[in-house]
Parts: sequence; structure tokens; C-alpha cells
Amino acid sequence: MIDMPYKNPNLKSLCARRLGMIRRCTDPTHPSYPRYGGRGITICRRWLNSFDDYVEDVGFPPSLDMYLDRIDNDGNYEPSNVRWVTSKESASNRCLRPYKNKAEDYVKLTPAGKFAVRMRLRPGEKPGARYYKTFNTFDEALEHSQELLYEREMHRQLGLN
Repeated sequence: MIDMPYKNPNLKSLCARRLGMIRRCTDPTHPSYPRYGGRGITICRRWLNSFDDYVEDVGFPPSLDMYLDRIDNDGNYEPSNVRWVTSKESASNRCLRPYKNKAEDYVKLTPAGKFAVRMRLRPGEKPGARYYKTFNTFDEALEHSQELLYEREMHRQLGLN
């Protein structure tokens, strides 16, 4: 039996990675859920039920800068579909994310009951450089989001990024 993470600091990272994987695939409130559970990505029951079985199947990462990656990006988290890779290798295995360009994905309900549009206007902008504006209705926010996406695409096509 594997020591619990609080007893072995080397297991903390592996435990956190497993919990992150579980949340991305099962918790609709997790920010990454649309790219995992929302696309139908699941986790094998053996890994959901047992941290020991998870470690037995995936082992420890060869180095701390490696991540568990799904070989088939549309496949599930299961022993035959995962490997340890660097972040660079993982980035080359990402899906094209066509859903990311949907205007409604940029509209969020704020705690104040308004609808906010938040996005980077130009690809590659710093994370803090985002456009943010609130609207009274979802339809107003959606229309504005569509206009911004159109403008962003025109900038990209004209090379004005």
C-alpha cells in the first residue's frame, strides 16, 4: 500500500494531478470541464476508486516537469491511453478546440446578475490584457461577443495581430 500524500511529500504532486484529472472530467463547475468531461472524456473506474491502482498503472513521472497525457486526445483516461510527456510534447497533442470560438463561451453570468463578455482581443496578448464589459441581458452580451470575434478574425486575416 502506498503512503498517503501527507506522509510522503513526493506523492503530493501525483495526488494533486489525479484529483485535477478527476475534477476536469466529472465536475461541471470546473473551468476545464468543457474540454474534458464536457467532450465525453472519462476516467477508468479503477483510477476513480483507488489512488493505489492509479499509481500502480501510471507510475511516477520520470521528472517533475512531465505530465500525464492522453495518447488519443479524444480517448479516455485509461492505462492503454496515457503516457508521461513534457509540456511541449503535451501541447502538440491538443485538439483544435473549435468550441473555443463560439461567442457564447465568452459570456458569463456575474455575481451581480449581469452578463459579462471577457476575452483576449488578440491572440498572444498577456493574460491580464483582456477585454471585459457587462450587459443587462444575455442576448446583448452574445451579440457583442459575436462582433468582437468577427473583429478579431478580421485582424488575424489582415495580419494586424
